[in-house]
Amino acid sequence: MNILTKYFFSRCFELLNKKSFDTYRVSLHNPYTIFEELLISLSNYDKKRIKNYDPTITSIGKEIKIFLDIDILTEVFEFNTYTKQQVKDNIENKCIKGKEGENNRTISLMCKTLLEENKSFTQKLFIRITELLLENVENNYHKVDRFACWLISQLLYKGYSRKFISNSVRKANDLINSGETTEKTIEKLSQIFEKEPEKYGVIFKIKSENILNFKFASQELIKIEELPQEFKGAKLINSKFKILDEDEVYLKIEVNTHDFWSALKLAHKIICETIEINILHQTDNKITLENQALVFHDSTKRCRMEKLEDSLDGYYDYNEDEFSRFIFNYKNIESTTAREKLRSAIRFYKLGNDSIEMEHKILNYWIGFEQLFSAINSNEDSIKRIKNFYVALSCCYYLQRRVNYLLVLADSKKYTKEDTKIELQDLKIGLMEKIKFEHQDPLLEKRLSRYINDFNSNHKIKENIELHQKRLDLHLTRIYKIRNELVHEGKTSVDLNQLASHLRHYLLFSIEQITNELNENIILNQLDDVFIYFENLNNRIINAKNIEEIFEIKEFKGYME
Repeated sequence: MNILTKYFFSRCFELLNKKSFDTYRVSLHNPYTIFEELLISLSNYDKKRIKNYDPTITSIGKEIKIFLDIDILTEVFEFNTYTKQQVKDNIENKCIKGKEGENNRTISLMCKTLLEENKSFTQKLFIRITELLLENVENNYHKVDRFACWLISQLLYKGYSRKFISNSVRKANDLINSGETTEKTIEKLSQIFEKEPEKYGVIFKIKSENILNFKFASQELIKIEELPQEFKGAKLINSKFKILDEDEVYLKIEVNTHDFWSALKLAHKIICETIEINILHQTDNKITLENQALVFHDSTKRCRMEKLEDSLDGYYDYNEDEFSRFIFNYKNIESTTAREKLRSAIRFYKLGNDSIEMEHKILNYWIGFEQLFSAINSNEDSIKRIKNFYVALSCCYYLQRRVNYLLVLADSKKYTKEDTKIELQDLKIGLMEKIKFEHQDPLLEKRLSRYINDFNSNHKIKENIELHQKRLDLHLTRIYKIRNELVHEGKTSVDLNQLASHLRHYLLFSIEQITNELNENIILNQLDDVFIYFENLNNRIINAKNIEEIFEIKEFKGYME
């Protein structure tokens, strides 16, 4: 396996790993999906489902501009009816700067055209990635990185589960290691994701005090008296699931999709709707859904038992001492208002964690997040306060958290400098000539080189923080839009798993850092004092000459993430 191929697989595994640092996990959007989001949002705006054109629509336009400014975009994305420059001009002048609603039809038609002309976006990515891997040119690392991220994002958008994608990529990696050529392996991987959806069955078990009067609120639900004969002897099904008590029932749902895990996700939405409707019938009737389900492929009868709740993304490295510090600071908060706000934020954090449905997680996390940053006895706009204050808080520690993650990764991969662990002060010119390793990891090495280049220059430090600031601002606007869709319509077209994981981190990170600062900094008495403090701190950090100075200004400490 050549170096660039090894880099590609390492990057894919990192993109799909729930414990990767958030910057390196798969993004919600790629050049294709962002145009679809704009098209859907313009339609919702025309239907009065979106109230504010700016920033809800304009923020999507700004994100599109970021994609359009990527010089390698045209290697995989078609511009036929419209030139790339036309698209840029339309987005800038008619979407971002244009009058509200005046050019919606023009922009919508452009989005429809681009989506139609790029139906083969997934195949183009596979083809271009294969070419780059076979060429194995060192200067093409950045292309492989970018295209791998877009590819995984596109596969998730098409309905494949993260677990299925991860398993498929891992098998492809093993295939090359066993002697298969890169070209043949990527071709086989591409073919896996070209198959049409297939029929899957999902069997749930429900318990109710009034099971005989349980109503089916969907045509897709089928009641079955017992498990199908072909599954009764399956060892993977635990004995408890195989037995029905008198207050329990099996319900089967059939769906057309790509894999076991996406089937479970689709079926779970259907079963949850029926449970919620049945609670309207007898509000004191407790209905319990078994926390696992049997998922099977309809034609082959291959089956799996899967948990209903999929864990959210997040790099959690628990630190007992830092948690004790947090508890001590929380107990000693003097401000009653601050304590109540933090208490409320923690309560909604717990409610979000306890919820199984992603919609409920997001709504609870958002309530806690909004309450934490909202103003008392003020008409200040809450979303603007969140953007101003949370973005500053996040940016203060962003580069430190990235560097800490890199150093942990280097240690886990047994990369050393002169047989000792690589430390912060080692990230200087000349390090790459001194490092040793047991097994070469080109992804880690490229990142080490980039950090040495970026974080010993004020210009690059400022550039990285400003980019993070811009991404956060756009993403918070999106999350707020999704929150509104869930509140007013009860549904959204966006995949909620990634948004829920981001929002959970925002809330947890804020609770901990605000609590610690409020008690340990004797100058700060109120929450707004803390917010202003972090704004000033961020202004200082963004002007640091190198990463060591940033650590000296204010070292990041936390019990999680």
